[in-house]
Amino acid sequence: DVERSRGLGDVYKRQAISGGTVVQPYGNQGYPTPITQDPWLGGTGAPMAPSYGYGVFGPQPQRYGWQTRMDMTWIPGANTNSPDIGDFEVFGVDLVSEYTAPTGPGWVWSMSPQFNYRSLSGPSATADPTRDLPGSLYRFGLDISTQTTSPNGCTFELGFTPAIATDFDQSLDSDSFQLDARAVAYWRHSQQLMWVLGVTYWDRKDDIVLPYVGAVWNPDDRWEFRFLFPESRASVFLGTPNGVPTWMYLEGKYHVESYQVGLEPIPMTTASDAKVQFSDIRILGGFRW
Repeated sequence: DVERSRGLGDVYKRQAISGGTVVQPYGNQGYPTPITQDPWLGGTGAPMAPSYGYGVFGPQPQRYGWQTRMDMTWIPGANTNSPDIGDFEVFGVDLVSEYTAPTGPGWVWSMSPQFNYRSLSGPSATADPTRDLPGSLYRFGLDISTQTTSPNGCTFELGFTPAIATDFDQSLDSDSFQLDARAVAYWRHSQQLMWVLGVTYWDRKDDIVLPYVGAVWNPDDRWEFRFLFPESRASVFLGTPNGVPTWMYLEGKYHVESYQVGLEPIPMTTASDAKVQFSDIRILGGFRW
């Protein structure tokens, strides 16, 4: 999912303000290989006031411009039940390209075009073709958000994500259009601890309203723990092997997605338009750089 297919880490970064003018601290900044300290400090001081700069994960400036990433997902085949109609397997590809820019002192906005593809294998509903799912599903979304930015104290985020999710076998209608939304407040209690309180709405087959709550804890400048719902993560900065800043992470999250689909017709009828929903709890690990 791109669940929010933008990274949660973006909201934990802060922009630098110099003389009332927003500056891009990453512009034309180089560093040697290998690096022995926070790779974004360029061997100097923090880009904000020294009392606010803290470690690898602390209140860093926003990274303006475009950032693109791709996720690939494979959920191995598993037996279906109620009724038992064979195995079901999912392969997915998620693409997102996020653009971030300042809108004035203390504010930034971002725009993230998103594309998701799902290849479904099964179930084999030979006895009941009305339960046979399509082979391919598609989603096109656009996440738009605005954030207040401050090196400490309380900051806020508002986000909206309109999307179209369908198999393209039916004409687009209300089942194919989705609108997710979120409103979140972040309160930095100290350099090591930040509280998160908000709400998120997922427009699926079911209307899902979830709390977006928890805490972000940085015990030192290498570790970060996001004790959040519906997505938590533990990350550690490994250093810069071959000059590339690298993190390892372990993540757990609750995930829901839905699509408009065309089901096989019952005898003597025409094909029907329906909305299918997938939900799961995921535990995953990996590296980012």
